[in-house]
Amino acid sequence: MTLDEVIQYYVDLLIIQYRQKPRARATVAAFVRAAVADGLPPALADAFDIDTASGAQLDILAKYIGVS
Repeated sequence: MTLDEVIQYYVDLLIIQYRQKPRARATVAAFVRAAVADGLPPALADAFDIDTASGAQLDILAKYIGVS
């Protein structure tokens, strides 16, 4: 799920009386965008993918896994 899909999902959860209000939709979108840090968590997970990691990434992964 992309960041835009996540934002749209939460915007669509607004109750009916606010669903067509642009400011309400923008407020929810801003909160969701801030909560997911503009896609930072998935990007961080990808940065330390064991199959594509190299150099310092492998050193950090080894530290957490317990490998020297």
